[in-house]
Amino acid sequence: MFPLSEIILTSRPEYFAYLSKKTGFLLPDSGRDQQLQWFWIHLVHLVQEKNKIESLTPEESAAFDELLIHFGSMPAVRAEYAALEQKLACVFKHPGGGYFIPLEIFKLLMQRYDLSARYYLFTLLFSLAHREQRSLVSMISSSLEGQAVVSFESHPLDMALVLYIWFANHHLSGNLTYPERGVMLHSPYAFVRETASIPVHEREPGYFPETPVSMWEHLRRYFPHRERDAQEWKNLMVAGGKGFYRGLSLISNTRSELFQAFRNGYFIPVMKKQLADKRSVEEIQIVTPREIYIQNEKNKKIKLEKLSKKADT
Repeated sequence: MFPLSEIILTSRPEYFAYLSKKTGFLLPDSGRDQQLQWFWIHLVHLVQEKNKIESLTPEESAAFDELLIHFGSMPAVRAEYAALEQKLACVFKHPGGGYFIPLEIFKLLMQRYDLSARYYLFTLLFSLAHREQRSLVSMISSSLEGQAVVSFESHPLDMALVLYIWFANHHLSGNLTYPERGVMLHSPYAFVRETASIPVHEREPGYFPETPVSMWEHLRRYFPHRERDAQEWKNLMVAGGKGFYRGLSLISNTRSELFQAFRNGYFIPVMKKQLADKRSVEEIQIVTPREIYIQNEKNKKIKLEKLSKKADT
């Protein structure tokens, strides 16, 4: 993930020539930091007017989806990405090779209905009420790594971008993995695994929902051993008037895989902006962000292939 503003301030003149040609905005060799504000205003209008995602061919759409699944950055140099870079104002060549979507552009992509319908992480984070965004930040900030990089922002778009950067960086680095169900030992990171082959969250079909499903039904089906936690959570929202993430942070057992799954972004709520009554709480749905869903499917396929080869030998 790369911010274009940082690249502009650190790149060689050849890259400025490329940016000027692509965007039609002349970036001078000196005083670039003073021109960044006008450059972004120009680029925002350019993306809004010429970013015709709906005009992509099926092959180009698949490449764009792949780029978004990889959190907006692909080091590979392929014909499909070159076509995207030529066709879309939001896709750029990276000075170090490959293609990327600047972080700043994600604030525009968050607001597109056609992308929100595919449940990408950045659209789901933006769809949360600002109150819920801030409560999620508070959950993340309870950890040392969260305190270092996550901050509160006054605008929902900025807050969604901060959350997206945090989740993306940690999923890409492997710091956020799904907590496997097990018996807790002496550390919040120590588990006795349920299975030595494929864990339940990769083995059970539908465990990670690709499209929104009823949260309470999903928890009853896949987390029956956490029924007490789920009921406590619901009571905090209904009787206690707490929000989604605030209620979750107040349950007694914050060391379970249920709590960690929501904290780590494996499930994101799809719900009304205000949980005003019992009915709105009952109607909460959850979905697994597309980026995480696809990655889990890939991991599942790899493990199945390895187990199949092992069985053959």
